[in-house]
Amino acid sequence: MRIRKHDSADTALRDEDILAAAKVSDALAHPVRIRMLRYILTENLARRPVTNKDIVNEFDYAQATVSQHLSKLLLGGLLEVQKRGTSSCYFARVGRLANYTDTLKRIESNGAGAEMPDFLRSDFYAQGSAVGDIRDELYPEDFEASVDDYQESMHYL
Repeated sequence: MRIRKHDSADTALRDEDILAAAKVSDALAHPVRIRMLRYILTENLARRPVTNKDIVNEFDYAQATVSQHLSKLLLGGLLEVQKRGTSSCYFARVGRLANYTDTLKRIESNGAGAEMPDFLRSDFYAQGSAVGDIRDELYPEDFEASVDDYQESMHYL
């Protein structure tokens, strides 16, 4: 008889989970959309409905720009829209965001409840160092050479 450490059904990533995480990642790929989602969530928690007009006033963007960002959030499943008369009210789907963070945790844990391998989790990652700190610590001469090569290649384009 074999003893299992973890039930694979609990920690395995399903194709649906990966697809959902990709859609949410795409929706959150722009800082304005993150701010809009946060605004909608904050207003929802205060039990205030959020309309398209509210978002335009809050962020001072054109109506078309706001609509494009909202459509990305809707496609990612992070928002729900309900018609109220002639207005559309937006509501944050907190459960979708929770599922997304859960999927990311399972990706980090390698799907088996284990810690990320040491070769992927460097001291820099654990300490939250800035990219500049990491690149200076790791082969600074190689980094400078690659920047020079890149700049030269861009000159000829």
